[in-house]
Amino acid sequence: MITSITLKNFKCFKEEISFPLAQFNLFAGFNGSGKSTLLQSLLMMHQSLGYVDKKRLILNGKYIKLGSFDDVRNHHNSAELPIVFEFYSRNDDMDISRVFTLKKDDSDDLCLKISYPNDNLESLDFLLFARIHFISADRIGPQEFYKKQMLGDFPHVGMKGELTVNILDKLREKKVKKFLCLGENSDTLLVQTQEWLSRILSPIKLDLPRSKSNILTLSLGNTRPHNVGFAYSSILPLIVTGLIAEKGDILIIENPEIHLHPKAQSELVKFLTEVAKTGVQIFIESHSDHILNGLRIAVLEKRLTTKQLSILYFREGYNQSVVKIPIQKNGGVEIWPQGFFDQMDSDFGVLFDA
Repeated sequence: MITSITLKNFKCFKEEISFPLAQFNLFAGFNGSGKSTLLQSLLMMHQSLGYVDKKRLILNGKYIKLGSFDDVRNHHNSAELPIVFEFYSRNDDMDISRVFTLKKDDSDDLCLKISYPNDNLESLDFLLFARIHFISADRIGPQEFYKKQMLGDFPHVGMKGELTVNILDKLREKKVKKFLCLGENSDTLLVQTQEWLSRILSPIKLDLPRSKSNILTLSLGNTRPHNVGFAYSSILPLIVTGLIAEKGDILIIENPEIHLHPKAQSELVKFLTEVAKTGVQIFIESHSDHILNGLRIAVLEKRLTTKQLSILYFREGYNQSVVKIPIQKNGGVEIWPQGFFDQMDSDFGVLFDA
């Protein structure tokens, strides 16, 4: 599990700044305040692992496209200063630190100099960054059909959820961890996906016929996909990923609340906290107070401990600062900075004064 990330001279972060992390992480704050920047540091490592030369960092790859060194360095610093990433993790009760330094050389190439405390850490890097599931805010909507795709050694739904139905088709009989199973029906992936969809939204039956052609169709009962709204297609990749993720995997979700009504958002948090308890490290970027309150309730109900939850609030400013928001055992918030999920209170103040 990654316990901390330190960034320096990377995009909006001019000075060295450290982010304390936990099993479940919520990033909140203003637009452009650095939430995505922190997640991009993980995604860069993930997309760079498959490159032939592992001494290079891939800024423009499958998951993110950030441009050149000059695009990602902090422009309030000298162009000669390197960009520094440091990742702290715990593996088998051993604390490990990895330092990655990105600089611009004379030929304008991107060079990644890696400092390893010992010779075994390069393989550990692969284990740490290889199994990252990333689901972006730009998820695909309902589709009439899906083209069959080949799945790699690391099954994932795709950053837009575009491979979700392929995963359900190929792994439909995969056994889901007993801890995550609902009801007394089968413990297979397809059935448990249906169970969680029904729990979070409303009772539904998934129909995914076996196909000998290269086309797959997924319907919800007798209803055509375009007639059930965007909520089901938006949340389906999240549920499938949570059910197939293994201990030690990382799950990154941008705006899980998209297209979901408040109760569904709260139920989704319950699902994700159960996934976190199986050893999957979760990162969420969200603007929803229902997501926040769902996590507070999870602590209150002892589904998460205070140590298993890290809530980081990203402030505005050219040299962004970050505040860790401690949650008390009763679900209370110890500190509530201005701008942290306080718009409802501000709006009520205007209405009450009218």
